[in-house]
Amino acid sequence: MRQLLAVLRPMVRSQFGISVFKWRYIQRRERLWEPLLILFALGFAVLTLVLGIYRVSSLVAGASLGHPELVLGMGAAAVQIMTFFFGLFMVISAFYFSGEIQMLVPLPIRQGALISAKFASVLAGQYLTVAVFFVPVVAGYAQHAPFGPAKALVSLIVFLLLPVVPLALASAVSLVMMRFLNRKHRDLLMVLFSVLLIVLIIALQVFTQGAAAQDPEQYVYRILGERLGLLREATRRFPPALWAAVAIHDFPALGGLWNLLLTALSSLVSVVAMGILGERLFFAGLLGGGEAGSRKKPRARRHSTLLSPPNSPLRALVARELRLFLRTPIWVLNGLAPAVIAPVALLIPFIATGESKQIIMSMLASPRNQVMAGAGMAMMLLFIGCVNTVASTSVSREGNRLWISRTIPQSPEMQVDAKMLMAVLTTILAAVPPVVIFAIVFSLGLVHVILPALIGVFGSITGLAVGLRLDVSRPMLKWDNPQEPVKRNLNAIVPMIVAFGYLGLGLYMLPRLLDAGLGAFPVYSLMLGITLVTAAASWTMLRRGAVSAYARLEA
Repeated sequence: MRQLLAVLRPMVRSQFGISVFKWRYIQRRERLWEPLLILFALGFAVLTLVLGIYRVSSLVAGASLGHPELVLGMGAAAVQIMTFFFGLFMVISAFYFSGEIQMLVPLPIRQGALISAKFASVLAGQYLTVAVFFVPVVAGYAQHAPFGPAKALVSLIVFLLLPVVPLALASAVSLVMMRFLNRKHRDLLMVLFSVLLIVLIIALQVFTQGAAAQDPEQYVYRILGERLGLLREATRRFPPALWAAVAIHDFPALGGLWNLLLTALSSLVSVVAMGILGERLFFAGLLGGGEAGSRKKPRARRHSTLLSPPNSPLRALVARELRLFLRTPIWVLNGLAPAVIAPVALLIPFIATGESKQIIMSMLASPRNQVMAGAGMAMMLLFIGCVNTVASTSVSREGNRLWISRTIPQSPEMQVDAKMLMAVLTTILAAVPPVVIFAIVFSLGLVHVILPALIGVFGSITGLAVGLRLDVSRPMLKWDNPQEPVKRNLNAIVPMIVAFGYLGLGLYMLPRLLDAGLGAFPVYSLMLGITLVTAAASWTMLRRGAVSAYARLEA
């Protein structure tokens, strides 16, 4: 325990950049506008997101036919799934790729203590995300169920325990994965394994769902008649989410106390098991398995169609951007993987059980709810696209190779066009999985799938252009670790304001358009028109400012 506490304090300070913050902004008093910008952007973003989740949670709790606890189960399941998926990449980065790992390993510290401290530092960073998504869910539940100081205290305990099990599971998966991956190709294999794991989980959820064997009316009547029947069906494959929801809903009854105990015990057991596994596997995984490998004669490189010698300057620049991006898998991990994982993780609870699809279909019988579902997917894709770091770190990732961009005989406008096309390509690729899942789960018409997908993609162009414009003006070029330009780059914050501006506009316009009697096609067309205009304007402003921005880079 003494070793754990001794290592944990500097890790937490490094995790949140406390020392750098004090040195730069308090002692040196440099760039004091940056913390104000961060505070404004994050405050605006968090407030908008919290209000949106609260309104949706209150609506679901009120429309759940006397079962407001349903929103607690769905919220807990969504938070735990997001924690697992995002945690998988975060713990891999913290355990094996952090800057301080080379200094900590030679110290006389047990592997278990080192891994536990790393786990605690990553867990501390997860609580902001959990608070943003779970606190408004509890508030929405409290609007339709008895809620007093005792339940508030239990909700706080559940909030602290909620991310522990999925993060411990993600840590265990990463320890096993890194132990058996060859060090020579570790980054690439890590990306492929993570994507394969996500695909397998999604496929398992999709193909194991089935219609209820009984008559739908009898089925709905039965689960609505049973106490907590709707909640149990919705969280049947997510026991920790069920325990968390029942712990809050049934407290102070015996059922609530029992489920609170189950939540605490599962968290304790998962952390202990993760520590034992780390004690056995961490150092071996850090060194890598099978490093020697077999030496084979190099084969002639085959050019794929996508990366074949291009026949135009623009295509050549796009191919260069793509090669540089794919050459460092940690950039793919930070830039592309979260854009796919976040919307998929939010949609997985809806396909948790085949029976829950009947409930979803009954809720979507109203044309108004169908439009709201389509608009919700559009806003989700738009948000994920705007905060994608591929564009906002494009120049920073070049680092000391920036001289190539300075000397190639192509205009700054064409260079930013290539970077934008690369970012838009990744946005489209990231949008495919959630759109497919949305179409399968909600079974709506093409107008509710294609038009919202276009709204999300075109709307994200504005955020991508703003992020790239900032990165051209003030890139982070001095870095030694390839994680730095994507993890410590403040240029990714401002596009969040664009995303939440869109979200606020959508929350304001959508109810009024529906109240005016407009159907799905006019509503989607108006939203698509707004995103097209703003996308064209932002891309044009980016191209106009590229010449002066590149000139300052050359100065």
